[in-house]
Amino acid sequence: MTVTDWDTVVGLPVEALDTPAVIIDLDRVDRNLIAMQGAVSAAGADFRVHIKTHKTPALAHRQLAAGAVGIAAAKLSEAEVFVADGIEDVVIAYPVYGFGKWERAARLARDARLTVHVENEAAIDGWEAAAKAAGVNLGVRVEINTGFDRSGVRPAEAVLLARQVEKARHLTLDGLTTHRSAFFAASGGRPLDDLGDEEGRIMTGVAESLRADGIEIRTVAGGSTPTARSFAQVVGTTEACAGTYIFFDAGMHEIGACGWDQIAVSMLCTVVSVDDRRATVDGGSKTFCKDGYGPHPMAFGRAVKGTAYLATVTEEHGMVQLGEGDPAPQVGDKLAFHPMHVCPTINLTDTLIGVRGGIVEEIFAVSARGKTW
Repeated sequence: MTVTDWDTVVGLPVEALDTPAVIIDLDRVDRNLIAMQGAVSAAGADFRVHIKTHKTPALAHRQLAAGAVGIAAAKLSEAEVFVADGIEDVVIAYPVYGFGKWERAARLARDARLTVHVENEAAIDGWEAAAKAAGVNLGVRVEINTGFDRSGVRPAEAVLLARQVEKARHLTLDGLTTHRSAFFAASGGRPLDDLGDEEGRIMTGVAESLRADGIEIRTVAGGSTPTARSFAQVVGTTEACAGTYIFFDAGMHEIGACGWDQIAVSMLCTVVSVDDRRATVDGGSKTFCKDGYGPHPMAFGRAVKGTAYLATVTEEHGMVQLGEGDPAPQVGDKLAFHPMHVCPTINLTDTLIGVRGGIVEEIFAVSARGKTW
């Protein structure tokens, strides 16, 4: 099947699709959007969606229609795709560095409300120079390291960066931001709600400290798919962000962030070889990413039905480990798997097949996949 043939599959049952195919259950997507948006809104916070999971402008528009205030993107090249598709409020949720990128982002700010993250003095100087050259003003959020130890400054160091942003003529201090999720070293297997609550309390504490020093802090942002709800419930937080929630994945199920019936993405594969308790399908590392997390990090995908899992992958082959009670498949059978980590998995495909009630309803182009900078 060529790319130009995709429209011909609309109206077909899932079983008629060629494989490997990335399937999204639109009923589950709709429920996931409503549930997360409703929870964050009910807590009194704004909700921003991270497009790292789907990289698909059409899905971002659905999230905005559900009530999201804007999007977050890690890559500037991703943000450019979404702005070109009419998205008007964008946060670059990454410590961008380099004058070429600063210049491109400043030019992008002519077409959208752009807010950037900073965590060092050199970047603030760079953003100021680029914004001045482009004749724009950029919103800036100081990124706080709340324990993930990936990027951001320690809370005590935030005041210095905030004051530097305040002095810049072409930058406006919007507030503070963080990303910690549930996978930082000190998480200790604690309940997800406790982690989000703690994250929110750390961030509101930093905000109050800066306000006491006379620094205006409008936005206090944080959260993730496992923690957005509880983060938003902390009084003083103003914006929660999540991305994976639109689809969820087997890894999110493993840590208790979603139910099995909330996972909206599956990879449909065909059995191409069988031998005793092993089956090989036509989805390998070019279909499923090799990124895993949770209690079963070496399972690259878990069967939608039954207990089988994708135990080993090479480029084009996926070796399936069958569980007790799983019927032995035959060559030609089709098996569906939920990926362990959906975000890098979606980045491997050009097309998502939207299905409702087992029938193909809509084809989505993953327009921002494969962006490197």
